Amino acid sequence: MERQSTQTNVPPGESPLTEAARERATSALGRLEHGQRDAMDELREALCSYVGALRHEGWTREATLATVRTLIATPVTPDGAIALTPIVRDALAELTLEWCQAEYDRLAAATA
Repeated sequence: MERQSTQTNVPPGESPLTEAARERATSALGRLEHGQRDAMDELREALCSYVGALRHEGWTREATLATVRTLIATPVTPDGAIALTPIVRDALAELTLEWCQAEYDRLAAATA
């Protein structure tokens, strides 16, 4: 049975599409916290989708990356803080921010 998400750091005023993208990213992070196979790829895809949704809503690059950093820094499941120690979570945050920066920049170039 999958545990219920416990994240409470939801940005205010998200559209339903952006909220759904955030939920997919949160779910993928929860699966990563539990060591599920292919969770890292799923997290990358979900975060890129979330970045796209935030950018579509007009969020700046900096605000988008700060939101992603907060999402990654916050354990999703009760066991998440134990499963991903602070140093591992920091490394994950750095990696995911690289993905998100690249995705934000790719989308910006595509619409320029």
